[in-house]
Amino acid sequence: MRRRQPSVTSQLRNLPTAADQPLDAFFRQRESARRRTAKTSPATASGPYPGDFTGRPVLRYQADYGRWPSPGEVVWAWVPFTDDYAAGKDRPVLIISRDETHAPVRWLLALPLSSVDHSDLPDDEAWLSLGCGDWDERGRESFAQIDRIVRVDPRRVRRSGGHVTQPSFDRVAAELRRQQRPAQRRT
Repeated sequence: MRRRQPSVTSQLRNLPTAADQPLDAFFRQRESARRRTAKTSPATASGPYPGDFTGRPVLRYQADYGRWPSPGEVVWAWVPFTDDYAAGKDRPVLIISRDETHAPVRWLLALPLSSVDHSDLPDDEAWLSLGCGDWDERGRESFAQIDRIVRVDPRRVRRSGGHVTQPSFDRVAAELRRQQRPAQRRT
């Protein structure tokens, strides 16, 4: 005689749920996962992330596909979230400069890219269209986040995605300079 297999529904009924665990155990487990992520995330593999760049970068187009990514190239890298540097996600970034003030890592300075059109959102001035490029497999229009300059460890770049044209890079540089200019006082 063949033994009858339990139905999928009965198997699902027997799985433990979040209601079966005490709430404090649930949060301990979640916090443990967060600590593991922070210890192994690409941004912390070379040491702690020093925070987003706030100075005035030297902006000079140099897309040359050498050993290290250079200004004008779009690469894929781990980008920390603004509210929690221990967490982040892999995304394309436009390399705009280098920051050599945090030795021994010679951080790359980059702008996060997005394929989401932000023109109807309140922060639309912070995004600048770059057009389409090789870095997006679907050929979607990309937008650079102008108000956030992130540091990227060059040893943690996943892959090169392409490069922007010099006129596109110059538009980004002009917009960065415009936003970093001190507000004019009225007398």
